[in-house]
Amino acid sequence: MAMLQAISSRTAKAGNSYSATVVADVRDDAGRVVLPATSLVSGTIAEVTSASSRNGGTLTLTVNGVTIRGKNYPLTARIDSLAAGAIIGQIITRHTHGTVIGAAVGSAADGIQAGESKDSDIRLPEGTHVIVTLTFPLTVWGRS
Repeated sequence: MAMLQAISSRTAKAGNSYSATVVADVRDDAGRVVLPATSLVSGTIAEVTSASSRNGGTLTLTVNGVTIRGKNYPLTARIDSLAAGAIIGQIITRHTHGTVIGAAVGSAADGIQAGESKDSDIRLPEGTHVIVTLTFPLTVWGRS
């Protein structure tokens, strides 16, 4: 999916919603299009922390639903990765509230660094591509 607006851990609030679009047709095993490109995905920012002098910022995103041909479907999914360059030192982990996207900060001894970035808040620019995997089957009714 591609984010329809920019999100930053510096300005986002828990409970804010976000929207994205499906960037390519998703087909079932028989080759039928079940999620057409441009379908609207909705999600929520479950938790957010701004960067501090000691820790990088984090965003916890959930994917809630998708609108296909005008009909809304609940969606259970996880975020697997972001497009290269979206975040310096990104870390993606899972917990009970959603997918946590964090900035990697620390010493070389920890094996994790934020590179040359002076700002370790998470930034997802508009258009950022996000790879999402369904974690529960989705049944779509209607013609493709």
